[in-house]
Amino acid sequence: MITATIHYRLSAAGQRAALVAGVSAALGQDIVGEISPELLPVCEVDGNGKVAINTAVYGSLRTGQSSGMELDAPPDSAQLLAESYRDYCAARAAADAINSAKRQAEHDAEKAVKLAAEQELVSAFLADPKWRGQGNGIYTASGRTYGNILYLYHHPDRDTVMAEINRRNSADAIARTLEAERQAAERRAFVEAWLRDHGTANQRERYAADLLPESEYVTAMESAAFEGQQAFAPYDKITDEDVREAIRESDDEDVSQHADSDLEISYRSEVATELSAEQWDAMQRIRSAFPTATVDPRVHQATADNSDIPWGIVERHSAKASLKSGPFTFTREFAL
Repeated sequence: MITATIHYRLSAAGQRAALVAGVSAALGQDIVGEISPELLPVCEVDGNGKVAINTAVYGSLRTGQSSGMELDAPPDSAQLLAESYRDYCAARAAADAINSAKRQAEHDAEKAVKLAAEQELVSAFLADPKWRGQGNGIYTASGRTYGNILYLYHHPDRDTVMAEINRRNSADAIARTLEAERQAAERRAFVEAWLRDHGTANQRERYAADLLPESEYVTAMESAAFEGQQAFAPYDKITDEDVREAIRESDDEDVSQHADSDLEISYRSEVATELSAEQWDAMQRIRSAFPTATVDPRVHQATADNSDIPWGIVERHSAKASLKSGPFTFTREFAL
């Protein structure tokens, strides 16, 4: 037999039972006695060879400890207490094993779902050459985010996916460069042809020497595209002063009372949903004058940062004409 010091902890019921038995009802107590050698696995032996058991904790300093047993009555002997603690530890270990297995099964299930999603992402990306990867995202041909590259950190095909992303992005960069060069060549050829037919000798010489300002030839081309525009009044944008004047002259006192206020002016423009008969006729004349242009009606409104002042305190309509000439698109906005 082995002499051991066993520390135990009484529950509330155990403390009451100790009082009834006429023994110490202290919450934590020790009992010293003989235990059989087969109980050594639940014992601790210190540097002096002394044997001890702490039944109030479960586990060890090395593996981590948690609360252990609480006794509902004082122990009859060290041997019986040690046996009880051995059985308690065995039951806890069995329960821990079951819980661990359950957690592992849940982890494996989650991992399987994750792997399936990763494989779906890899397969979808590699199958569609229009998909791209940028930053941490993988995007469909429409630009919708489909997945995160970081999800593939442990996937066996991650390197293949990354290599394909880099290859596609490099190919795109080359294609953009070639397209930019093509557009520049097309633009230059168009300008040269236009200057040959409409420009002066001086302009052609400066363009050939790369000394003709872009603003000069673009303005000339735009004016030619909208030849006859002098017949139509240009759209006059609404200004802050226009809005303040409208507030001052408003017949609505709720509005005019803010004439001297420090107001912040806001503007908005959108496609017009209605026109007067006169505005419609004016827009039709513009369309007739520029038959190759797209002409859309616009409405422009202003307000100020006060609930008494409505949108449309100043309102104007315009006809926005867009005309394509080779690689250039020119616009003019006329008053309606």
